[in-house]
Amino acid sequence: MNYTVLIGEKPCMLTVSDSQLLCESPNLTGRHKSPPSSVISRPIFCPQARVGGIEFSPGVVHITSDSPLSSTAIIGIAAAGALLLLAIVMVLIAYKRKSRESDLTLKRLQMQMDNLESRVALECKEGTRLIRWSLFRHPRTLIHGTSVFLHPR
Repeated sequence: MNYTVLIGEKPCMLTVSDSQLLCESPNLTGRHKSPPSSVISRPIFCPQARVGGIEFSPGVVHITSDSPLSSTAIIGIAAAGALLLLAIVMVLIAYKRKSRESDLTLKRLQMQMDNLESRVALECKEGTRLIRWSLFRHPRTLIHGTSVFLHPR
């Protein structure tokens, strides 16, 4: 028998078996009609089948993309990726802030240690000066083995 299937106005490639006709869709851009119950506009075509001299239309064909993910899934994945990126940026900002705080604390402690070291050095110099002055003033204390009693200023 002679089989012809048109989708829109273009014929499609047919594979014929005992109980089925398999039609590979031609490259169509076609008319875009909005179905009344759908918000998303998709191309709609009415296929025409001719078998011998009989012509009939089996229904309506909605052509969708070959993408394995729907647009809502893609938007969801993009939103999740954006949230993940935002979380990473927030963690990096918090780490930078903590690092800066610890650097400031370290500098403050180093300054305090330097100040303390300076004071200890001054106290040691003063103590050494007093001991030398006392030994100069009372040289007999070394001969008799007695200790020098220093009066605080």
